[in-house]
Amino acid sequence: MDTNKEKSEFELIIDLLKNWARHWYYFVIGVVLCGVVGGVYYKLKTPEYAVLSTVALRSEDNSGSFSGFSLMKSLGFGKSAPGNNVEDEAIIMSSHGPVKKMVKELELNKSYTLSKFMGIKKISLYNQTPVAINYAENFTDTLTAVIFAEVSVKNEKATIKVKINKDKIGKFKFDKLPATVTTPYGALTFEKTAYFNNYGQSFKLSMVVMGDDLQSEIYSSKLNVEEERKSSDLIHMKIVDDNVLRAKDILSTVIRVHNIDHAKEKSLLGERTLEYIDNRIAEVGTELTQSDIEIQEFKQKYGLTDFEADAKGYMDLVGGLMPFLIESQSQLEIVKLTDKYLSDPANQYSQIPYIISANGGEELMKAITSYNEELSKRNEMLQSDKKRTPVSKSMDTQLAALRENLVLALKNAGKGAEIAANNLKKQEEEIKGKMKDYPVMEKTALELKRRQELKQAVYFFLQQKKEETMTSSITLNPKLRVIDEPYPLSKPVTPDLFKIMLIVIFFGGIVIPLSAISLEPYILAGRKRKKEGK
Repeated sequence: MDTNKEKSEFELIIDLLKNWARHWYYFVIGVVLCGVVGGVYYKLKTPEYAVLSTVALRSEDNSGSFSGFSLMKSLGFGKSAPGNNVEDEAIIMSSHGPVKKMVKELELNKSYTLSKFMGIKKISLYNQTPVAINYAENFTDTLTAVIFAEVSVKNEKATIKVKINKDKIGKFKFDKLPATVTTPYGALTFEKTAYFNNYGQSFKLSMVVMGDDLQSEIYSSKLNVEEERKSSDLIHMKIVDDNVLRAKDILSTVIRVHNIDHAKEKSLLGERTLEYIDNRIAEVGTELTQSDIEIQEFKQKYGLTDFEADAKGYMDLVGGLMPFLIESQSQLEIVKLTDKYLSDPANQYSQIPYIISANGGEELMKAITSYNEELSKRNEMLQSDKKRTPVSKSMDTQLAALRENLVLALKNAGKGAEIAANNLKKQEEEIKGKMKDYPVMEKTALELKRRQELKQAVYFFLQQKKEETMTSSITLNPKLRVIDEPYPLSKPVTPDLFKIMLIVIFFGGIVIPLSAISLEPYILAGRKRKKEGK
């Protein structure tokens, strides 16, 4: 009869605890063993520190930040205020493209680790390695494998083991450095550095070489960039690394790369704007020259000497209408120029310049601004991501819709300007009808004069925009203003003593002793059967 069935649950628990108490030495042994392992790990593990930095996104609309940026906005180029896109800026800073530039600049695609105490302790080296591995300039651009090299130096002699992924290339011995090893991906040269003598007569150094894309992917995941909040311009940066100097350089370089990219983008934007304005100035200048020639020929034909005096009577009558007529026709002329630029297939994914004055152009202003902002986001995404994604395709569809809205707004602006010009012309014709006694030549002269003034107004307007654009394209201050220079926290992130103690207690005080107690009857039974068999 099974006695366990006759015992209560409480009695069974008491028996279990008594059994554990009889085997107290298992708990002691488990805790001691795990404690020793944990202590060794805590002593040998290279500590990792969190390095932080804070930057502020400069507002390009604030006075003193970027001279003339508001003038660039009047041309329809550029983005909205930073407060509206700080989240996008944070994503861009940690995206693949900028991080790849940082990796190449700091040469992080190759890493060095010094082995001590028979390889038990690993020390990550940065900018102070005794032996450096070098290769062709574009070696890591297309490298798809991971190259492992182990360099053992003893009394100037070097033994080099090279492995690509899991495949061993070979073991090479050299009497002195530099030395070159040939691999399927290219030649690797191992050279002494200025720190070679600081590491004694013998040492062992492990090296890893990765492709730029793979290393950039790794650091993109390690780099944490977050905005303070959506309504703030503050961006917090963080990275955890076992080399504080390297972590500081990473954050500083990411900030510098972002500022350089923004300055280049701003400069390129100014160049494209100037190119567009110069082309329009050349066109309007040619038309203005033609108007001057027509006026000169008209004067010669009718023997006019003082154009303004001869047309004075007519100017007095239509003087009140002339400014409004010139303005409306200027608007219509500029709408035509913009429509010509928009209709060119070559400009499908180019920024749409916006040079129409604010009077009567609010709808078109909003359409062009929306289109340029979405186009900027698309271009930034294509720069960061090499492959086309559903998001980028969706943005192309959205851009096409915005372009249709832009065409519609442009047509509406053109119709509005044309209607205004026609109404003014009608009023002018009414005045002309009352002046039947005036010679035909005076009317023609005034028409030529008005055409000339129209071209001059457009020409001077474009010249003014050119000067403003040249001023605004100069970056006076970097886009990111450093609030907190990169600094490490005082306590390391790893190893965490509290977590190690929990693991020691869990395995040494629970898992190992209870497993030993559970297996003990089976072990004793096996020994008994073995003795009986003998």
